[in-house]
Amino acid sequence: MEFRYLTLLLAVTLACAQDLCSEYKNCTECIRKPDCAWCKDNNYRESLYNQTTGQAPQFCGTRQALIDFGCNINEIVDPQNSEPTKPVTSTSRVSPNTFSINLRIDTPHTEEIVVTPAQSFPVDLYVLIDLSQTMADDLTTLRRISEKLVTTLSSVTNDFKLGFGSFVDKTLFPFSDELNTDYPCGHSRGEDTLIYGRGECEPAYDFKHRLSLTSDTEEFKAAIQRANISASYDHSEGLFDALMQSAVCTERIGWRDAEVARRLIVAITDDEYHFALDGKISGLLKRNTASCNLDNTGLYVEERVQDYPSSYQLKEAFSDNSIIPIFAVTADQVALYEGLAEILESAFVGTITDDLSNFETVIIERYQAVSTTVIPQPQPRLEPLMGIDVAIVPDCGSGVLRDPLVCTQITSLNPATYTVTFTVSSEACNRYPSGNASYEIAFVGFGRAMFELSFYCSCEPFCTPREEKSPTCSSNGALDCGACLCDDDFYGGKCDCPGDPPTSENICKATALDKICDSVGTCMCGKCKCNSGFQGEFCQCDESQCPRTNRGICNGEG
Repeated sequence: MEFRYLTLLLAVTLACAQDLCSEYKNCTECIRKPDCAWCKDNNYRESLYNQTTGQAPQFCGTRQALIDFGCNINEIVDPQNSEPTKPVTSTSRVSPNTFSINLRIDTPHTEEIVVTPAQSFPVDLYVLIDLSQTMADDLTTLRRISEKLVTTLSSVTNDFKLGFGSFVDKTLFPFSDELNTDYPCGHSRGEDTLIYGRGECEPAYDFKHRLSLTSDTEEFKAAIQRANISASYDHSEGLFDALMQSAVCTERIGWRDAEVARRLIVAITDDEYHFALDGKISGLLKRNTASCNLDNTGLYVEERVQDYPSSYQLKEAFSDNSIIPIFAVTADQVALYEGLAEILESAFVGTITDDLSNFETVIIERYQAVSTTVIPQPQPRLEPLMGIDVAIVPDCGSGVLRDPLVCTQITSLNPATYTVTFTVSSEACNRYPSGNASYEIAFVGFGRAMFELSFYCSCEPFCTPREEKSPTCSSNGALDCGACLCDDDFYGGKCDCPGDPPTSENICKATALDKICDSVGTCMCGKCKCNSGFQGEFCQCDESQCPRTNRGICNGEG
């Protein structure tokens, strides 16, 4: 009983699917519907033509229905989601990291990506230090940071490079003393504060790139030793300008390829930051261009022309260049920078003491967090895909899921797995006429997964070119992937019937219960062509039942 029920259910399901497919009259429309296939078999067209009402045969149906109706299985157009090619670079921690996938419209396709941290991975670390006057009492300690950084990095990797830059603020009022940029600190700040001579306070600047990434640790230490304090007016600093230039000036900073080394920026400050629109106070109306603008000495030369970048511009710059920022800030600034880190998504915050005595611990802790946290950033910078739905589901294993997609506490023995499902709609065919689109997911600090998507928007790859006025279609229509698409005023499987197609359901039969042409004729163009020995509108008259003499049926009179 159960088997009969399942068989009946399957039959009903197939019949419903067949009915859904039957409304599509050309191949392209047909294959855009899941479970529908198209028959381009000429013999299939000819065989069905003599068994129908003269209407065009049903070329779109389920694959099994077309086979059952006599379509050659090799002539069925039924594209499926393809198994993608998945090359993997030897240094990638994202596997696979390149996909080439063919997608059927409205048919989901799923892939898996595994992200595995390396036990000891090369590091590029660029240090950004706030050298404004508020950091003056920590100058000596700042200069000792170089020793601590070298020691700290040596404990986590045997391949690292260090670079150095500093920031203060724009040399415009009210951010700085615009009239005294050469000696912004003054010569005295009072009896109980530091006294600055001309050699102890640098001329005002916004951002200065001082040392490109190098494996020469002694050169790094010397660069920090040479740095001096400068000054600004307000408490907020030009950190955003410094971050942007550090991220986008790839060649000047010396960043190695992101697949070769993890890129980190450590920003050390005890103050707030300026952001987009603050520059309008000084008349800076030009939006930050997020481009590299350093002169030969390393100074940011557009600081008096462009506004500060926005946090979202920084987010894009960090994502595009696979850079992870770490903010080492004093306790009173932690809440502010944690809010910024949420916007940037890939940033980390550590609390340093006023005397920087815990700096080494902060760097180790933050680096460990960076190296065991997977932060996916889907489709960075590029416009959202139109008509293509992407669903990403994380599996952190024995790690910890933080936020919808972020996995923490992963290890080389416990990697993170991401399931990515693509579903393409017909809208994508309108948005991407070529039938191709690109998508990527950046796993910050680990690498990227690149997807080249192709989708079946038409039957061109499977069919011969459309033939107008085809002899196969009685020269009254176009032959399109096996089917005749008739001109106006013609219809039928071969477009050989003039006029409009009949609309009655009882074509070539007296009633709905009767058989077409009483099963002894062929319905041609809406009329019965009776077999020999039968007559009548529906071939209902059997000549053999009439009286016959030597003069013929009905004595030759009827």
